[in-house]
Amino acid sequence: MRLFKQTQNPESLKEQVTRILSEDNLRFSMTRENDTQTIINLGMALNSGNVDTFIDIQTDRRLIEVVTFTSINIPEHKRDEIARYFNWIALSLSYGHFEIDPSTGRIRSKTYLMLPENQNSPDEMIKRCFYGNLNVMDNYFPGIMEIVYGNLTAQRAIEKVHNQIDPQLN
Repeated sequence: MRLFKQTQNPESLKEQVTRILSEDNLRFSMTRENDTQTIINLGMALNSGNVDTFIDIQTDRRLIEVVTFTSINIPEHKRDEIARYFNWIALSLSYGHFEIDPSTGRIRSKTYLMLPENQNSPDEMIKRCFYGNLNVMDNYFPGIMEIVYGNLTAQRAIEKVHNQIDPQLN
């Protein structure tokens, strides 16, 4: 007589993530796949523009990292102001962050999910990591464009994105 019910092996992280993406009817491709890492590539159309999104599944570290790159590189003379803008974002953002490569001007947003050993994360947590990343990019990308093409300062751009009204501008 068995006292405990034997359970089947749960889905791998890769299987879980690809199932979630497929259920949401998203098109994706695998750009790297081995025993310890899978990288999934998605081209996404956001309200603020098209982006390239990568989901890096590191099975040995129990880590899912979502990284979204914009389609523009920031001109060299605007990179310091964009870095200040990212600092303002970091002060208000509780999840994820932005980065700029100072040598190329390429920007990205990053979120991640660290999972406990031998336990899969609920689908909802993985979706929040993925869609949260896209929402952060969609929300703050207009401020990037305002700095680059509208000549706003980082502080004015963050105020505009957060819909804060400065009475001194009236």
